[in-house]
Formats: sequence, C-alpha cells, structure tokens
Amino acid sequence: MPSVDTVQNPHPFHRRHKNAILLATLLSLILISPLGQLFKDSKLLDMILVTVVMAASLNAVSYRKRSTLLIAIGLAILAVISGWTQAFDNAGPHENHPLYLILSHSFGAVLYIYIAALLFKVILAEDEITVDQIFAGVVIYIFIGLAWAHFYGLGEVFHSGSITSNNGSDPNFIYFSFVTLTTLGYGDMLPITPMAKALVIVEAITGVMFVAILVSTLVGRVNRRR
Repeated sequence: MPSVDTVQNPHPFHRRHKNAILLATLLSLILISPLGQLFKDSKLLDMILVTVVMAASLNAVSYRKRSTLLIAIGLAILAVISGWTQAFDNAGPHENHPLYLILSHSFGAVLYIYIAALLFKVILAEDEITVDQIFAGVVIYIFIGLAWAHFYGLGEVFHSGSITSNNGSDPNFIYFSFVTLTTLGYGDMLPITPMAKALVIVEAITGVMFVAILVSTLVGRVNRRR
C-alpha cells in the first residue's frame, strides 16, 4: 500500500512545478547574465545559465511522448555543444569561424520555438485554468523573445551592422528582441538591413497575436465554467 505522502504527491517536486522552475531559470538568465560583463569570463557565466535553462526546458516537456522528448533532447544537445564551442572560439565568431556562431544561433532558436510550441499545445488542450498554465504562458512569451534574439544574431553574422546602437556599442540582441516584442520601441537600437526590419515586423506581430490568443483562450474557459 502506498504511503500517504505518495498519494498526496504522486510526482516529484521538479515535475509538479516544472513550468515554475523553467520560468525561474529564464528570469535568472535575463537578470544575472548582464552581471557577467563585470568579470573576465562573461561567456562562461552566460553559457552556464543557458545550459541550466535548456535542462529546465527538457524537464518541462519530459512528460511528453518518447519521440517528442527525443527531438527536444537532440536539439538541446546540439544547442549546448555549439553554444559552448562558439563561446570559447578564440578566433572570434566574425573572423575565422562564423560557422560556430551560425550553429549556436540556429539550434538555440529552433529549440526555444520547439519547446514553446509544445507548451502552447498543452495550454490549448487543457479545459481548466491552472497556475501551471499561467507560468507556461509567461515562459512561451520569453521563449519567443529569446528565439528572435538568435534570429537577429544570425542576421548579424550574414550582414554585419544589421542592427546598430546609437551609442556605438555592440548590439544586445536579447534586449533589442524584448523591446521589439513588447512594442516599446525605445529607439536606442535600430534595424538597418531589410532582413532585420522584416524580422522586427514579424516579431512585433507574433508578440501581439500570442498575447491576444492566450488571453482569449483563458477568458473563454472562464466563461464556459460559469
């Protein structure tokens, strides 16, 4: 006979709060990563945080069917390997080995979009509103921003200066992506090339449409329960 604790908590903590854990790691990546600029090995801190996020992402979809999970694991492994390789490429991504940067951005973007799609599918399939769904919605929104940051990074590889900063510093693609996603448009960073401008348009539309679809879905469930 199972114990009382087993009946009350059939799943371990990391499974019951998978989306909350994932959200916490994403916020850590956004908030802690800038501190790495104070240290010599800032790339090391960035890749540690990214690796933790990817591990939490796999935990969030670990309940899915085997084939889906295997795809996610494969993408995560490729993203981690290419990311670590690019981070410690002494020659520099824009000099001798742009392939490392291309692979890092490509696998990172695909993984974030794939995990976001899986989480969104679960939200649409559920009949009740739960705290876990709210966390999942926030996670998807952040994943959209991170995926587009990788897209902007790819654009920079193929056309240096595709996004410029008014103060002359190197562009921060994560910052630019979320400013675009939320349609804030501070104007301190600007898209220059036609491809960069196209990505900005698509990201802005994606952000607005996602929020509209998510809110309408949740409101519809509330109305159905009345």
